[in-house]
Amino acid sequence: MSTWDYYEGETPVRFSLVSLDPFSINWEAKLRDLAPDIRNLTGRNLDTPDFYAQSFTFTTSRPQQLHHQISNLLPSSSRNAAAFFTGKLAQHGPRLIVSDVDSTFINEEVIEVLARFAGKEAEIRAITTAAMRGELDFAKSLHQRVTALKDLPAQVCSDILPLLSFTPGVEKLLAAGRAQGAKFALVSGGFLEIVESLAQRCQIDYFLANNLEKSAGKLTGNTCGDIIDARAKAVALKKWAKAENIDLQLTLAVGDGANDLQMLDAAGYGVAFCAKPLVNEHADTALPFRRLDALAALCGWDIP
Repeated sequence: MSTWDYYEGETPVRFSLVSLDPFSINWEAKLRDLAPDIRNLTGRNLDTPDFYAQSFTFTTSRPQQLHHQISNLLPSSSRNAAAFFTGKLAQHGPRLIVSDVDSTFINEEVIEVLARFAGKEAEIRAITTAAMRGELDFAKSLHQRVTALKDLPAQVCSDILPLLSFTPGVEKLLAAGRAQGAKFALVSGGFLEIVESLAQRCQIDYFLANNLEKSAGKLTGNTCGDIIDARAKAVALKKWAKAENIDLQLTLAVGDGANDLQMLDAAGYGVAFCAKPLVNEHADTALPFRRLDALAALCGWDIP
């Protein structure tokens, strides 16, 4: 009998954990104790030097109750995370991962880096922070921030690229996912000039972002084309999944701000990454420390 052979009324489950500290619970024993009906239980440690990771697969007739019981046992801290995949997602893992860019795929907020060149970093940071908390309409906040960039040289987007850094673990996440046949996409309320360069460097399958308007070699203080807001992010995820013939249940979205909420909700599984409280509350799980290869471990993938 293979791992995913299961009887009528049972659900396949993958339960994975990551932590910056050694695990204090024997989860294999605990799972058997919590779910006497559990079958096909297999578990393993995932090999990574930067954090601890375990992943378990099993079938059970009461996944929701078990998930609730496990959630009550998990320590709530900035050093731990867990994922509970069921059904198709447990069996196949995510086939499409869509990531926000600023403060998620990279460490920086690009608009704030650009603001340094305009001498308005503090002003723009305050607007960005309020927007990420959901206190400001995204389109309005984007307009306010882009206006502050007026008359910067158009080449400024190229100039700041060396100042941007990938979030730790990005390369390992991409390698782990591609080894499983997953596709990747970047979608951002930031700027196409930056996102396209990042996507090309990482050989990302799809990307979408706002386009800064330019005239006479300078930024005009406006964007051109459709605004990439919360709705546009969710629409893009669905569009890319359809293009790849991927069931929405097999999509995973990761982001940190209010502008990501609709995308996290549209995906089969939503991950809040070092996120604002509002996002943590709405996501399926929260990854509170800055390692994106921990996301690969939450999928149960081997990390190269």
